[in-house]
Amino acid sequence: MIVSATLALTAFGLWAVHLVARRVAPAAAWWTVVALVFATSLWPTLLDGTRIGLVAAAAFALASTAVLMCSNGRGALRVGAGGLWFCALAIPHVAVGHVPHPTPSALGEALFSSSEGLLFWSPILWLGIFGWAGLTAESKARASWAGGALALTTLAAAGPGPRGSMAGGFFHAALPILAVGLARGLAWLRGVVERRPAVPVVTIAASLTLWNFLFMEQYRTDRIPRDLPVSFAGVAETNASLFVRALGSPNAWPANWLFAWRHRTTPAKYDTVVGQGPWPEGFIAIDDPRIDPAALAEGWGGRVRCGGAPCRRIAGAARMLVSWAPGSGVPRAVRASGSGVVSIEINGGQPRLHSLRAETTDLPLQESADWREGVNEITFRTSSPEAAAVAGLAFGPARER
Repeated sequence: MIVSATLALTAFGLWAVHLVARRVAPAAAWWTVVALVFATSLWPTLLDGTRIGLVAAAAFALASTAVLMCSNGRGALRVGAGGLWFCALAIPHVAVGHVPHPTPSALGEALFSSSEGLLFWSPILWLGIFGWAGLTAESKARASWAGGALALTTLAAAGPGPRGSMAGGFFHAALPILAVGLARGLAWLRGVVERRPAVPVVTIAASLTLWNFLFMEQYRTDRIPRDLPVSFAGVAETNASLFVRALGSPNAWPANWLFAWRHRTTPAKYDTVVGQGPWPEGFIAIDDPRIDPAALAEGWGGRVRCGGAPCRRIAGAARMLVSWAPGSGVPRAVRASGSGVVSIEINGGQPRLHSLRAETTDLPLQESADWREGVNEITFRTSSPEAAAVAGLAFGPARER
């Protein structure tokens, strides 16, 4: 029953989107529907089979109806379209009890994080955003309505909620609006190719050239054997890894570049740090993939054993990047061992000194630590390099401020 209702609602929404796209860009209307189904989260919605999928499909159908009404008339019809769109926006939040939390870090996570970001999971929607630039010149009233609707949807989608692509389905109300811009963007691309057929050829040639440079880098750094056959899948995976380590995931541009500049690290860290929570309460070992190597920045030495447990040596000013969101645990203690003194600094605040012992000991973090929403930095410094090692973090509930 749920699957049938989800299919019916999604099909109705796609029909309404197709009608509007035919008016905006007739040649690209069908391809807009295809892109909306297979290049966004609509297809996962159809296969979800749960109440959340049904709610997301209902939000999409209502928003599609609102866009159709807004494109058909003025005055009362547009007022009614606004009411329908607000219902489409409210349904997913009421269904899951989500409270919007539109801070800068939450907005960035809703759009670009690898766990649930709208533009990370559906990069084709960038074309929908750019397509609206062309529509703005034709109808400023229509563009202002769409811009306000998209802005409110983004603000409402920010904050903790069900994990998954597109912020747990909260962006489905924005898909019909972006589809209109997508139709214009696809029509523009078709016109470019018709006028300049060499453009796709040059684009493919540039991509192959970049591929070859990355392939030669694999040979230079001995990532693949020089005299033995290698699989295409292995070469492609390593090429992608080299590219992402240098420039970050293209799906998260430009958020990962801003992240790298702010936290003095590589753009690739954005994908592994932002949206990694929620952290559970209890101890998490250093070899947990959420910490090592995901959250470790510079300054760390090799892996060692501390009383039978895995540890990481502190080789210099060792930094750890930990993402925190309301409702998840925050680090309350560091489990470490070694000799001498270690200082622990949180978000550039006052460092706190701890004496180390040979056996692993829990070093409490300062009670007044200002854990901010988003990414937090923990910096470790020791009296002598390699004299201390960290075994992990103990997470506890966030305290009231």
